[in-house]
Amino acid sequence: MSSHSRKRALRRLLAVSLLTAMAILLNAFDMALTLPIPSVRVGFSHILTISALYILGRKEALLVVLFKVFLSALIFGKLASPAFFIALAGNSAALLFLTAGFRRFSLIPLSIGGAFCNNLGQILVVYFFFIPKSELLWYFFLMLLGGTVSGLLIGLLSGLIIKRVRYAALDL
Repeated sequence: MSSHSRKRALRRLLAVSLLTAMAILLNAFDMALTLPIPSVRVGFSHILTISALYILGRKEALLVVLFKVFLSALIFGKLASPAFFIALAGNSAALLFLTAGFRRFSLIPLSIGGAFCNNLGQILVVYFFFIPKSELLWYFFLMLLGGTVSGLLIGLLSGLIIKRVRYAALDL
């Protein structure tokens, strides 16, 4: 491996580490932010997932999401709790959609679709493993409304970050 290749790999690793750290901080902010609807969150950390996807690529976005979910659960004492598995399912479903669609959709529909998949992944885990009640369907519709609004916001904010980073002189 040449010196330039090693430097580039190190820069990419550093970028993943920084994006992960920022995602954990935004996740903590999201948990502290109280909204009028129980367990509905904006999902600010997804800004960094989408940014990692567009700036670094699929593999790095996967690393940011996995590290964020595991380290957040470890830091906040939720590892192996229902909240951890619900978050893992939601983030995984969102990431699958994002990585499959990021060359096919523009940023806003992609972000809204990611929010939908996140909500779907969460509600499926809750239904099949914790609360198998059909009443969850009504809550899912409420989650979809919040997810659409937050997906729009996340898409707009991600677009600003991606635009700024693309014009920076980075060799990632």
